[in-house]
Amino acid sequence: MAAMMPYNKRMAAALACRRQRGGDMAMDLNARYAEYLMGRKADFVRFVDASPMGAAAERYPRAVVFGRALSKGYLRDLMEGRPPERREFANAESAMGRLSKALAAKLAGEGYESVTGIKPAKTPHKTVARLAGLGFIGKNLLLVTEGYGCAVVLGKVLTAAPFEAGNHTPVEQGCGDCRACVDACPTGALTGRAWEIGVSRDDMLIRSRCTICMRCLVRCVHTVRYMGGV
Repeated sequence: MAAMMPYNKRMAAALACRRQRGGDMAMDLNARYAEYLMGRKADFVRFVDASPMGAAAERYPRAVVFGRALSKGYLRDLMEGRPPERREFANAESAMGRLSKALAAKLAGEGYESVTGIKPAKTPHKTVARLAGLGFIGKNLLLVTEGYGCAVVLGKVLTAAPFEAGNHTPVEQGCGDCRACVDACPTGALTGRAWEIGVSRDDMLIRSRCTICMRCLVRCVHTVRYMGGV
């Protein structure tokens, strides 16, 4: 089976129109929950086979990963060193966290056991997003997507719900020789090590030096492309 495309806003609008025209027409489980998430300001959704995550998949064989893109104006403020008008990143993190809990509760209410995470260090959002084929993990330890660069905030749920999950192919590490994020870090917190299976967070980041200034996020060439160039 070919990989399923992520649900996005245009697809969600089309689904809503179909439902209005069709009256009681039943929507499949994927479409119904994609519409639920899009209606709560997620910009994209994917349904994932959780089996590569090991023991957790025995109880929760599917994962739902979704996210919201940061606005270009907010990113430009960060890029140019201006204090952003809004705490957009923190607000988006809170919103996606609340949406994860709401989704898990909704699924549980329909009889599908669901959780937002099991030992989160072993099931981080970006690991699930990578399995979903949404992007690769960059030298800045962030998920790098084709459409938004690193400018996404993610949420996820692990579930027993029988969602259809396509055969998503994890995206190959795409940084190559690029060091834009590494060179942008004012404290030298990034080591420049490229991520691959077996490489730890400590191999890539000197945690004591990281100030969460987000320069590595906005200086990623893929984020700059999303912003329309600088």
